[in-house]
Amino acid sequence: MNVQQQQDILSEVVPILSLIDPNFCVAGGAPRNWYMGVPCNDIDVYLRPGRTFSVNADTQISTPISRILGVETEVIIEQHREDSTLFRVKFSYSGLKFDLNFLDSSVKDPSRAVSDFDFDVCKIEFDTDTMMPVPTRGFFRAMQSKEIQYSPKFKKDCRQHKTFKKLFPKFAHTFLKEADIKEAVLGPKVDPKDWKFTIDEDIIVEFGQ
Repeated sequence: MNVQQQQDILSEVVPILSLIDPNFCVAGGAPRNWYMGVPCNDIDVYLRPGRTFSVNADTQISTPISRILGVETEVIIEQHREDSTLFRVKFSYSGLKFDLNFLDSSVKDPSRAVSDFDFDVCKIEFDTDTMMPVPTRGFFRAMQSKEIQYSPKFKKDCRQHKTFKKLFPKFAHTFLKEADIKEAVLGPKVDPKDWKFTIDEDIIVEFGQ
């Protein structure tokens, strides 16, 4: 199955996704691979169940999908995820796997899920109106630096590492340690005697008035 065939299949599923959440977002591996001209393994979709599906949302959503598309669905309740995913509905349609990630109602825009991805090379969306990939700044940054950084929770030869080595064989693959993360967040240590302070007279403190 080539990229165009996969996108054609997605276009058939889009009307159903729009009924569930008009602001749904296709992001991650699929648009990344399509941007590279490579078919994807599955399509990750990010949605919010909405108020209509406040009770037993997983069943109320998976059942219509199963009936309309004529597919078997698998519901996965997320209990220990670090992100805002409540549950997932997985199914295969016309030979292409779909993974619907339903987010907590506190997430106003499903596109915000992209910023939580572990890798910049995955921070890319797919516009289902224009049927074109929409790269983020993070994605372009990874493409320009030609480096993929792995946080300490990822180990060499893990699933992600093997995938990225095939997709980006000329990229540097850097495995960070906790000390690297802290320095990136806090910046390098500075000796107090080297501290410099400046005062901007144009700053206006608005709170407390």
